Parts: sequence; structure tokens; C-alpha cells
Amino acid sequence: MFAAQLHDLFGIYNLPKRFGAGNLFYRIYDIGSNLYRANYGTMAVASSSLLFLFIGKEIISPMVKKRCKMPIQLPVELVLVIITTLVTYIFDLHIQHGVGIVNKIPTGMPMPHLPEWKLIPRLLPDAVSIAVVVVAIHISLAKLFAKKLRYEINPGQELYALGLTSSLSGFFPVYPISCSLSGTMVNVEAGSKTRVVSTIFTCLFVLSIILYIGQWLETLPMCVLSAILIYALKGVFQKFSDLKVLWPLSKIDFAIWIVSFLATVFWNLTEGLLFSICFALLTTVLRTAWPRWHFLANAKGTNIYRDAERYRDVIHFDPNLPKCGFLNRHFIVDCSGFTFVDYMGVNALKEIYGELSNENVMVYFAAAKAPVRDLFDASGFYQYVPKHNFYPTIQDAVVFARSRKEKSNIFMPKEKLLSHDPLKELLKTQPNH
Repeated sequence: MFAAQLHDLFGIYNLPKRFGAGNLFYRIYDIGSNLYRANYGTMAVASSSLLFLFIGKEIISPMVKKRCKMPIQLPVELVLVIITTLVTYIFDLHIQHGVGIVNKIPTGMPMPHLPEWKLIPRLLPDAVSIAVVVVAIHISLAKLFAKKLRYEINPGQELYALGLTSSLSGFFPVYPISCSLSGTMVNVEAGSKTRVVSTIFTCLFVLSIILYIGQWLETLPMCVLSAILIYALKGVFQKFSDLKVLWPLSKIDFAIWIVSFLATVFWNLTEGLLFSICFALLTTVLRTAWPRWHFLANAKGTNIYRDAERYRDVIHFDPNLPKCGFLNRHFIVDCSGFTFVDYMGVNALKEIYGELSNENVMVYFAAAKAPVRDLFDASGFYQYVPKHNFYPTIQDAVVFARSRKEKSNIFMPKEKLLSHDPLKELLKTQPNH
């Protein structure tokens, strides 16, 4: 659709049809290579429309809204449509300068008819993509305004309403049903408590256009409609500023943004979204496979432990301990960030405990949540690591480790526990020969 709006802005038509992968990219290329065919009258009207929208929506409308204390924005787009329609009709821009217009608009109520079932295989991929986006936006906005206005919503009821209205609208030539953030905000700012009243007025206005007013818009320039739609995408283009925030915050999220943008622009919307989702899932797998770890240090004057490299005002522990045959070196694992540990993770912790114990290092586990402790219990982890090595907080583990450190000259015999053997675990999964 964006490519079609660019055609109308420059007044360039009769270009080769493009479908499938890279549609938008090739369309932009076609327009750029055919700029010599651009209609200067159309470009002038489109440029003037964009300037009118900018001045009206960014300068005049906020000023009037602030001074007059209006709850809603000025209908700048409606004013633009009326003015350009009249100007085109009076000066006959369509005939004199070749400006494309809407032309004949059919009036009257369209009759319902059955959809063409043979089109379903061709439309199904795009329909699924549109449905996913519509549901995501609808539920997100519903929850957002429910929290703001302090009422409850039933997501199942929302989906039922979407499905019912979409099914009924399939019998008429209409666009897929979705919600609008701007339209919803207008209703909220106007003090509307329900969409019923506002929807009735909207339906009456659309009905009047279908039955009567539509014939008066025949001289509306197509480039004006394109200018309105492209200007409405201003917020989308402003999303590029997110890259400046994402880069120092998360390189992976930055990469997901770039890959999603490039895939949808240079490939196609449906395939690009699927590729972006797969790429995001891949980054999750990679982050799980190579997790980040930090040495923690005590923040001065508190019982809080933070990353020793990021925080300066912390107390570092002395790592230069004697390496005699006693358990005088201590290693504390902060489990507060563990939300779930799978079977391989449990085996990895067993192996770490066994290897460090062989090096005369006492291992402690601190701040493990109840679901993680239950998982350790169910997996037999406590047969390899005794329960008294678990502490409710990091501070408790540190206090106990320090008390043992002070008694480091006292030999502490190792407990007789099962030792984890990765090779033995692997052989258990192999069939007997």
C-alpha cells in the first residue's frame, strides 16, 4: 500500500506490476528510475498538502486546543479534503494539469454477497498476518485503556467480538476490522464512556458519504489521500530514533529491529514477519546457550550485592587465599535470577559443584526461588549437593562463608555424596550392545 501512495504522490503510473518478495523495494526503484515522468502539478498539490498537514497538526491544532481548551484535535485532514476538492473543481486541475482524481464514486448501499472462495488460498497468508497484527494491537490497546480508566476486560470476549464483526463484514466490500489508537484517544479525551454513542455518529457520517456526499468528492486529488496516509505514518518513521536507545541498551534488540525492518521492506510483509520472529527466537536460544555472568560485590552500607564491574562504591572480597588442602575458598552462586532450570542446567550445576569441590572450593547457592528448589528436589539434585549449602539470601551465604574462612586452619572433611559423572549420564541414554 505504501508503494501505491508513492505512485500517487509523484503522479507516476503505468509502471510494471510487482508482486511477492521485494515489492516495496522494487516499487521505490521503479519510481526513482521514472522520475522524469513525474507530473509536476501532482507533485505541487502533494507537497502543498503535506505542508498544510504539518502546519495544521503540529502548530495550529495544538495552539487552538491549548487556548480554547478543546478536548479533541482540529479535523485538519477533513479541511484539507474539502479545500483541495473545491480547488481541483474550480481550476479543473484534472484536465488542465493532469492531476489524478478519485473520479466516479459509486453511491448507494452495497448489497451483501458471498465471498469468492477460490481466492482463499491466495489471500490466506496475508489474512493470517493481518489477523495476528489486529489481535495484538486490539488486546494491547484494550488492556492499556482498561488500566488507565480502571475497568476490567475479558480478552475472550474481545476476540469473539472481533471474529463476529469480521465474519459479517466479509459479505461486504470493506477493509479488515481493527482498532485505532488515535480514534480511541479522541473518544477518551472527549469524555466518552462507551463506544456505542460515538460509533453511532461515525456510522451515520459514513452512511451519509455512501449515500449522498460521496458524489461530491469525485474531484478529490488522489495525491491528497496519499499525502494524508503517508503523513499518518510519521510515527512509524520516528521509530528510527529507537535505534539510538537500543544500541547502548541491548545490541541483540538492536539487531532484531534492523533485521525486522530490512526483512519486511526488502522481502515482503508476511515472509518478513515470519523471518523476524524466527530470528528473535534464535537470539533467545543463543542468549540461553551463552549466558552472561558477573562477579558480585557488596554495596557499601547495605546487604545488597551488585556487579563489581559496573558499580564502584562496593566492597570487594580478597581472592588471594592460601591454597592448602582445606575448604578455605568459597564460591557463592546467586540463584535469584533463575526462573527455570532444565535437565541440562541441573547437570551443569552438579558438574560445577563436583569440580570446585575437587579443587577444595566450598560452593553455596543463595536466593533460589521456591519453584527452582522444588525442581532441584524432584530431579535428585540434593543427592549431589546437600541442602545446607542453600541459603535464603546472599548475605546469609556470605556470613556463613566468612565464618568458615576464619576457621580455615581447621580441616573440614568432605561429605560423602554422590558425584556427578557426565560420561555415566551419557551412557545411560545409549542402548545396550
